[in-house]
Amino acid sequence: MLWCRAVVRGIGIGWCGWLMMLWSCQAPQEPGCGDGKTLCSARCVDLASDVGHCGACGKACGATERCVKSRCVGLCDGKQVRCGEACVDVQATRAHCGACGKACGATEACVEGRCVSSCGSLGKVACSETCADLQTDVAHCGVCGKACDVTERCVSGVCSCASGEGRCAGRCVDLRASREHCGACGVACADGQSCASGVCVAVCPEATPLLCLGGCIDVTRDSRHCGGCGKACALDQECVGGQCLCAEGLMRCGDRCVDVMANGAHCGACGLACEGGQVCSAGACVASCPAATATVCLGGCADTQNNSLHCGACGKGCTWGQYCEKGACRCPEGQGFCDGACVDLKVDRLHCGACGKACAGGQLCDEGACVANCAASKKACYGGCVDVSNNPRHCGGCGVVCRAGTGCVKGQCQCAAGQVRCGRSCVEVAADPLNCGRCGLACGMGERCVEGRCEVGCSPSYPDRCGDRCVDRKRDNAHCGACGVACPQGQLCVEGKCALNCPAGQSPCDGICADLQTDTLHCGVCGKACASYERCVAGVCACEEGVGRACYTGPAGTEGRGVCKGGVSHCKQGQWSACVGEVLPSAEIPQDRLDNNCDGQVDEVVP
Repeated sequence: MLWCRAVVRGIGIGWCGWLMMLWSCQAPQEPGCGDGKTLCSARCVDLASDVGHCGACGKACGATERCVKSRCVGLCDGKQVRCGEACVDVQATRAHCGACGKACGATEACVEGRCVSSCGSLGKVACSETCADLQTDVAHCGVCGKACDVTERCVSGVCSCASGEGRCAGRCVDLRASREHCGACGVACADGQSCASGVCVAVCPEATPLLCLGGCIDVTRDSRHCGGCGKACALDQECVGGQCLCAEGLMRCGDRCVDVMANGAHCGACGLACEGGQVCSAGACVASCPAATATVCLGGCADTQNNSLHCGACGKGCTWGQYCEKGACRCPEGQGFCDGACVDLKVDRLHCGACGKACAGGQLCDEGACVANCAASKKACYGGCVDVSNNPRHCGGCGVVCRAGTGCVKGQCQCAAGQVRCGRSCVEVAADPLNCGRCGLACGMGERCVEGRCEVGCSPSYPDRCGDRCVDRKRDNAHCGACGVACPQGQLCVEGKCALNCPAGQSPCDGICADLQTDTLHCGVCGKACASYERCVAGVCACEEGVGRACYTGPAGTEGRGVCKGGVSHCKQGQWSACVGEVLPSAEIPQDRLDNNCDGQVDEVVP
């Protein structure tokens, strides 16, 4: 709005001079505000981007909107990209299959970014122009055509709020970071305040330092704002270190997290589909499911008694933090299931001691009781008092979660003996088919990981098969002489019999007698394992001339996203060559319909 002021210019001498009035109109300059900002409710804001004052003071955007160029625009969720003015799931939209504008044929459907002719073989149902998973599809939740509200997600065929959200006035709201519903429905923060862990504050605290849509957020762990404001993770992903990643044991195939050990469309590896009526069991296509995993779910064999993706029934997945036991989803010991999520009742200020028992504004939760301040030995994390030196969910700092198989010791997540950290997990690279020999190197169909190498059969060093492991029954302490025959504590397996000492030339290492000059798992010293396609020669690991191995030198979490892919390194004169054929992240190229920087988004605007 323009306003006018009179500019008085004196002409003449003293009080008797003639006065001339010159009027000029201009935009108001608010006191104390600069850089094009405007004073709204005693706060300087940018009307072009502030969600509480979008385009004009007091004009607030909705909970699922952001302010872009002074206009409230709906946010695209974690699995959607913006095609023109619309948010589109390019993994399941026939007109934009895989990328904006890439259309499927008249008789085809779009499944995981690919045009296909049949839905049934993928364990899905034909709905309109796509193949839908009625357990998770927000456009076809439970039945074809039943769409969830824009704030909801489809969980086990039912439209529900995301984990940790409450329902206020018919909409799903994050009670920990909503200015309009901070801590409880209808509790609004005053002008100039923000919502942090369910409490209205003037300044965002250290644990949640970034302001996003009126709430204080930790973008390294918040699935609604992962890595930046508005960057939401998909339902099957979690936010770890500011990146949307698949849960433990799942692999990213396209834009979906998949259990390649039991998925008929991705059996053993992404894109390898079982055909001719076969099903996927342990990463291989077989004629029928074994008794232990007798139920067929999505073309794969599952044990619905302990599978968190199919807990009690096919497609009935557990929410984040839960595990499946006897066909029911459960929270870990000491945690409660509150607002659709597992929470630690000892430190959660909205559920302190019991679900729904919230601490008063400004108070913290310590050992299930509301307190004014944390003890000197503890740190305030998201409204609770925790000991970051030994807490596996806050190890060394707020929100630093130690993954399965690890513990928190002196503020550091540590793997168990004999394991190696691969991304978020601790794995035994000598026998893990998804991390065989080194992190990220997956064995192909029909192969197993033996001594850190992908092989079709067992190796001469480990010739005997016990379950899904190749062992040497002459020297394996857990399978001495026969599978399952373990030596008593303090004894070792020598020539298939339990004995007190190793033979000459061998050393006791992790329960076996090993030749440190030739053993690839104990090369030179106990526990020093050679990498994939390396052998132990005179106690030194050396690669085998001419062999190749998969490689990728880009940032963690980018391989397999967008255009990024791994390459191959070859052994030359005992040394590995450079990674040939890999594609690394690059600057985003506008309108090329590709994810050039491999962040999971296509043609986004990069500041």
